[in-house]
Amino acid sequence: MNNFLLFILSLVGLQAVAQVKFEGLDKTYTQAIDSLLTYVSKDSITTGILYDRAFSFNDYIDRKDTIHTGRTEFIETWNVLHTASYTPGFDGAETVKQNLVSVTGSLIFIGVINAKVNYIEYATDSVPNLELIDG
Repeated sequence: MNNFLLFILSLVGLQAVAQVKFEGLDKTYTQAIDSLLTYVSKDSITTGILYDRAFSFNDYIDRKDTIHTGRTEFIETWNVLHTASYTPGFDGAETVKQNLVSVTGSLIFIGVINAKVNYIEYATDSVPNLELIDG
């Protein structure tokens, strides 16, 4: 019972965090990041996907080892990649989800996401690679 209660409280907490809005900011997370990076050179983004442009609760893209996960996590990771992409050349998560729902029968789905992404290397506080000056 205690584990179930803890699970419910953590879901409520995650939902509360996800719904936080900043006063006067009518932008999505991706739009806010893009506006902060307006004057940052994008030349080093060779993959077309900047991982930092998307908000995610999971770290599956960060990991390099073998990951066993379920359908929900797969779609979440797909959505992060799609959102983080400047010009996505692949279907969005809703299309992937609809395709999974439309298939019936006794099939076993195996999904592999093999994608290269770029990250912002923030470095350290004492030697930053990126600084925010005057907003």
